[in-house]
Amino acid sequence: MARWPLALALVLLAGCGSSSPGPGPSPLPSRITVQGTITETLTGAPVGTFTQTVDRLPAFITVQADGFLQRQLTVTSATPTVDLIRDAPPFDLAFYRQFARGELEGPLQPLRVLSQAPGIYLQTAGLSPANVAALEQAARTVVPALTGGRFSVTVFETGAEARAPRAGWITVEVINSSEPCGSANVGAAAGSVRMNTAGRCAFGGHAIYPPSFAHELGHALGFSHVAEAGHLMKSDGPYSRNDPSPTERHHAAIAYARTAGNRDPDID
Repeated sequence: MARWPLALALVLLAGCGSSSPGPGPSPLPSRITVQGTITETLTGAPVGTFTQTVDRLPAFITVQADGFLQRQLTVTSATPTVDLIRDAPPFDLAFYRQFARGELEGPLQPLRVLSQAPGIYLQTAGLSPANVAALEQAARTVVPALTGGRFSVTVFETGAEARAPRAGWITVEVINSSEPCGSANVGAAAGSVRMNTAGRCAFGGHAIYPPSFAHELGHALGFSHVAEAGHLMKSDGPYSRNDPSPTERHHAAIAYARTAGNRDPDID
């Protein structure tokens, strides 16, 4: 009898077990302060600074400043430099939406700018040497003018046969048909232009009119029609200039300061 309480106590002790204090609640993750510099897109001139707090990096943020288009982009550093587009003349958002985003043709599109300087292949069947020379001159003028000076024609090749489109090139095919005098895909990595030598398309002694060719190159570089006359990319021909207007040059430089896929108004 004297041993029963002790045995019972041992059994009860064995059933209880022992425990140590568990880990406390996980600490809240610390947030990151992003302290950035704002510059102007074309000149790189300083505009100001901004501060935002984010949960982690990379982070998708919104940056804005008076007199500039708001920009949304992903930053990977806590001290980024973000450039903004000045929303003042000569910049015109309505023109930019036509020229760079295809608003005249339908819904606003992401930018379709090229990622590298193009080579150009021109099919020369039926073209005079003078016509070929004029087309090469137009190409060498238009490419830097519509890329903000970032790109120039890497090589200008010619041949009698048509060549299949390929990445890094703008391939020009010569046709003679009832099709329009010129057509092109817009801002494709494998650029393709079709130029018509039908009699109604010839002008100034050239089977392929250099201003029409320059216009189609504008499409191949990623740009669409504009409504206002006096521009290379005006929506209706006949075209009268081999080179982009100052307004087109300004807006093209802005477009080529962004990457393909940038969305309206300025979202990367």
